[in-house]
Amino acid sequence: MKKRILAFGMILLVVINASALVTLSYNRWFKTQKPHPQAVSEETLTAMQTRLCLDDNQLDRMRHVRTSFESESGEIRAKMLEKNKELVTELKKASPDRVFIEQLIEEINHLQCQVQKKAVSCLIQEKKILNPEQQEKFLKMFEDHVCPRGDMRSHQKTEEKNDCQIREKGQSKENLTDKD
Repeated sequence: MKKRILAFGMILLVVINASALVTLSYNRWFKTQKPHPQAVSEETLTAMQTRLCLDDNQLDRMRHVRTSFESESGEIRAKMLEKNKELVTELKKASPDRVFIEQLIEEINHLQCQVQKKAVSCLIQEKKILNPEQQEKFLKMFEDHVCPRGDMRSHQKTEEKNDCQIREKGQSKENLTDKD
């Protein structure tokens, strides 16, 4: 009898361990994981440095503004997530309370509005760090992000990269076209 219990226990442990291993493997290799917000922000800053030809001082100042924004908006986004969870929970009920749902929607809208206001404030602060030429490109990047228009971006990125390389050599785009 003891051998049967021991054998059953061993089989149970093997099954549990195998299940855990399969679950961990699936989550590690097959499930897409969202990058940490700080990693996304750093990736964005690197792209902006390249496209806007930011110097180190500008990059540091932009990083400071972004970090502040991520911190402030992160708290609001956490509240928004909680309200969204409450909304889903209420919708799952057999007879959801429409008044409560509408109240949650209003609260979520208010939180989204706060995030958007902070985002605009962040954009204005970032814009102040840039020179007029960079501001123009920056606002174009923002416009393309919020109002996409087809797939002209790859051409623009190549052109912007060339502009940075030209500026590094001490020439302007106009001087090059005048020589042609």
